[in-house]
Amino acid sequence: SHILQEISAMCTRIIIIKDGRLVADFTPGAMQAQAAGRSAVRATIQGPEADVKAKLSSAPGVGSVEVLGRHAATCEYRVRAADGADLGPAVYRAVTQGGWCLHALEPERRSLEDVYLQLTASRPQPAAAAS
Repeated sequence: SHILQEISAMCTRIIIIKDGRLVADFTPGAMQAQAAGRSAVRATIQGPEADVKAKLSSAPGVGSVEVLGRHAATCEYRVRAADGADLGPAVYRAVTQGGWCLHALEPERRSLEDVYLQLTASRPQPAAAAS
């Protein structure tokens, strides 16, 4: 089937083949975890955007910080791990050390559609060697 929600509800194993090659062979949960690569969290924080972003960026285990949106006095950030570490404690410490208010902190979730698109995205083929 190509209806990924249906597959997730009915199947215990997902196999994806692209261009005749096996791309994935996972359980639905393992497929999402595997394809996510690095873990990420979304944090809604009340504090000066530039200072918050700098403090989060320098926290242990953080690979990148992206501002997703601004809502009144708060900003929503996507914080990605550099090494797959659990970012919750690092984000919490950075916010409390800065004296800011943490409104929300949650792991980023991915749909099976997101995972499928990532796994089947066209990748450049290596150039053929000249002989």
